[in-house]
Amino acid sequence: MGKVSNHNLWKKTINEFYAYNGTMSLSDFCKEKNITKSQFHYFKRVLNINKESVIFHSISLNEDTNSIKTNEIPAANEIVITIGNSKISIPSNEVLLISSIIKELLAKC
Repeated sequence: MGKVSNHNLWKKTINEFYAYNGTMSLSDFCKEKNITKSQFHYFKRVLNINKESVIFHSISLNEDTNSIKTNEIPAANEIVITIGNSKISIPSNEVLLISSIIKELLAKC
């Protein structure tokens, strides 16, 4: 169980770096996460993760909520919204919840 959870943690960390989409350097990211570049590259290779495997799914905020097809999005993935030190993790099949959270964030920011 420990190895699987460790791999899940690393998968999440690597995907988080790719979600920055070039706005943060690997050096800065590793310093922030208190990991080494070697660890990052090792687990990236072991878990077979590359930038192309990170999926971005856009959500229209003006779309009628009844017309969103939630069966098109795999339930196993999760959306992570990071603002400063705060992180919000939501299952990717919860489209209405994601849309509501983004609308609230837009109203507050």
